[in-house]
Amino acid sequence: MRGAQASCCLGLLATAGCCHLPMRQPSPSVQPLPERLSMEFSYPKTFNLEAKETGSKRRSGYDIRRIEMAALPDRFDASRLVTLEYYAPRSDAGKPVVLVLPISGGGYDLEQYVSAYFARRGWAAVIVHRRKLPREPVNGEELDAVLRQSVIDARRAIDWIETRPELDATRIAVFGVSMGGIRAAILAPADARVKAAVVGLAGGDIPYILRHSAEPGIRRRRERILKEYNLKPDELEERFR
Repeated sequence: MRGAQASCCLGLLATAGCCHLPMRQPSPSVQPLPERLSMEFSYPKTFNLEAKETGSKRRSGYDIRRIEMAALPDRFDASRLVTLEYYAPRSDAGKPVVLVLPISGGGYDLEQYVSAYFARRGWAAVIVHRRKLPREPVNGEELDAVLRQSVIDARRAIDWIETRPELDATRIAVFGVSMGGIRAAILAPADARVKAAVVGLAGGDIPYILRHSAEPGIRRRRERILKEYNLKPDELEERFR
C-alpha cells in the first residue's frame, strides 16, 4: 500500500513538474512594412469618418454599440458603410482596446465571444465587420483589392477609436483568426498605432486552398465561380495567383 502511495505521489510530482515551462524570451517588436507595401495600405486621412451609433444592447458590466461609418470608395462599391461592433465596459476612462478582425464568412460567434471576454475584464473591444461584396473576386488582382480595402477599414476603425475620449488610443491591440489573422498580420506592421497582435490559424496558399479544399463552404464557392465564369479548376487557381 505504501509503495502504491509513493508511486502515486511521484506521478503527481512528475505531472506538476511538466506543467511548468520557463519564460520565453520577449517577442520582438512589430517591424514596419517595407515602403512599397506600406504605400499599398495607405489611405487619405482627410476622408470624413461620418460615424454614427445605430443601436445598442446592455449587458452585465458593458454595453454593445453598433457603429456605422463611411468607407473609402473602391472598385466594388463607391458608397458602402463599415460596421463596427463596440463592446464598451462601463468603467473609468482610459481603457485599452482590442480590435477584433473576423473570419472570412459565417456568423460572428467567435468574435463576439472574444470581445465579451475582454469587456468583462475592463478592456474595450471593437469588431470590424467584414464587407459584403456585390460579387465574388475573380482573379488575384481583385482578391488583393478586397484584402487591401479590409485592412484600410481596420485602420479607419483605429481613426474612430482615436475620437473616443473613454478609450486609450496609445494601447491598441489587434486579434484575428483565419482570414482575420491574415489581416491582423498586415495591419500590425502597417499601422504604428497597433502595439500588439494575436494572430491565429492564418496564412497558407489561398489559391491552392480555393482549388483543392473539400470544406463545404469553400467547395460551394469554388463551384459557383467555376460555373459563373466558365473556368476549369486549374484556370481558377492560376487566376488567383
